[in-house]
Amino acid sequence: MLDVERRWLIVASLGVTIATFAFFLLAPEMGYPIYDPDHYSIIRLIVPVFMGYLGLATQFVFGDREPSHVRVSKERLKLIRLMVRGPIYSFVFVMILVIIAFGLSNRPGSASGDGMKPTELASIVTALLALLAGTTNAAAAYLFKTEKGANNAEPSQVHSP
Repeated sequence: MLDVERRWLIVASLGVTIATFAFFLLAPEMGYPIYDPDHYSIIRLIVPVFMGYLGLATQFVFGDREPSHVRVSKERLKLIRLMVRGPIYSFVFVMILVIIAFGLSNRPGSASGDGMKPTELASIVTALLALLAGTTNAAAAYLFKTEKGANNAEPSQVHSP
């Protein structure tokens, strides 16, 4: 049951990371009004968060511990799904809106100095990342936790009769 959410979080993290690099690296070359070093600053804000989720997933997949086999009710699974997906959907939606707003307010022909500043863009991105820090970090830690398997017990934990 939780494997679907684990897989979704991995795919979403990869997707957001790739999209962030692709957009902000190509944006200045494609005429989007963000330039050095501002477009790199946005990458530096966003990518570490999603790389953290991928790091938890990597440890879960390749770790030497057995995966946790937690049974959850259907109602709890709905809440888990909402807490995993909702903040990331919200992040992506608002991020798209702020990218559009920044581009429109800084397009050629708009009044000079009236557009959204790169620091304002970075502040909004930081606020969006706070949403993820308060929600998705805990959800990712829950989804990718591992427990010692019976076959992997530490020698000091094995008791002889």
